[in-house]
Amino acid sequence: MPIEFSLPPEAKLAKKVAKRFVENELYPIEEEMDKYFKENPRDLIEKAAKMGLMGVSIPKEYGGAGLGEIGYCAVMEEIGGFSSSFATIVGAHLGLGTTALYLFGNEEQRKKYLPKLTKGEWIAAFGLTEDQAGSDASNITTTAKREGDEWVLNGRKIFITNGDIADIVIIFAMTDKALGAGGISAFIVETDTPGFSVGSHFRKMGIRGSATVELILEDVRVPKENLLGELNRGFIYGLVTLDGGRTTVSCGAVGAARRILNYLIEYANIAKRKGIPMSHYQTIQWAVAEIGAEVRAGKFFAYHTAKLIDEYFEKIAKRKPVPRPFRELVTRDSALSKMYCSELASRAIEKVMRLVGAYGYLEGYTLERAFRDSIISEIYEGTNEIQRYVAGRELIRRGRWFE
Repeated sequence: MPIEFSLPPEAKLAKKVAKRFVENELYPIEEEMDKYFKENPRDLIEKAAKMGLMGVSIPKEYGGAGLGEIGYCAVMEEIGGFSSSFATIVGAHLGLGTTALYLFGNEEQRKKYLPKLTKGEWIAAFGLTEDQAGSDASNITTTAKREGDEWVLNGRKIFITNGDIADIVIIFAMTDKALGAGGISAFIVETDTPGFSVGSHFRKMGIRGSATVELILEDVRVPKENLLGELNRGFIYGLVTLDGGRTTVSCGAVGAARRILNYLIEYANIAKRKGIPMSHYQTIQWAVAEIGAEVRAGKFFAYHTAKLIDEYFEKIAKRKPVPRPFRELVTRDSALSKMYCSELASRAIEKVMRLVGAYGYLEGYTLERAFRDSIISEIYEGTNEIQRYVAGRELIRRGRWFE
């Protein structure tokens, strides 16, 4: 008897809603979004929020849909499969900023911020990366010093999605340099706080529909109540949050690969060479089979990891102990899933570009845009080289594959 996998009914419904949002709101402006980031995408965000997409994973008591990581991944498979730009906006808001606040915030912080975030009234961002601290996040130099009832933050963050439109940013800063990575803390920073400003807007090869900016913090005073979680635990909080983020990147990449597979199938059934339909050529048939196999495998892997993340995040949010073997399993599988799924999407797109020929290379066409957008999935949320390092080191340390 085969092992069956199917989404819960609520996740299936969320997936349908996301697909409708893509068709009605994103498809008509696909080319426009690619020209350069929307100056203010809040109109799209508000529409997505009304459909319940901006807080799909957060419990209902805080205004979300309560569908957890499985529901969130179902949504991101649809959105990420069509628009990497908007998926990046949602991912930074929900998967990183809002999720970090939900997982590690106290009840007062959750009640204060989460309802606004899940309804799309406020936008969140995640301020971890710095010029010298990308994949090596422990190397940040932004500082936070306690002065009475406030923390004073100074530093710069780069490559921050939503940074220009965010109402709050989870900022990671060094609170005890002597402890290295163990001296990093996380703070909830409201962006209208004096001393907080947006610097450069970075122009990018792909995902041009989402803004990527520099954030500048000059003597930004944050009330002590805005320390997220415990002092000097920020580095761990960042890594845990990114485990979930990598999983949703995986689902978005699977969606992108699936879209390209359907593109190839449609092309093969319409195009002809010497009067013979392209679908009759063995090269095309093999490509469809190979990409189809990878999409199938990637989808199982991504949703398997999403299920693990659901269990993991529930324990953390409810302050339950997380056994070390389970934590290591989650970290390993989220790394491998992100690595595999992001690269399968890139392989699929490149293969289809070669098969289609010149029309796959022309600017403004689906394949050309997909090619430029796909590469970022191999870079953000930790480069795939880092994912190989994380997973490979853990397997070698254990001396065997572990379930």
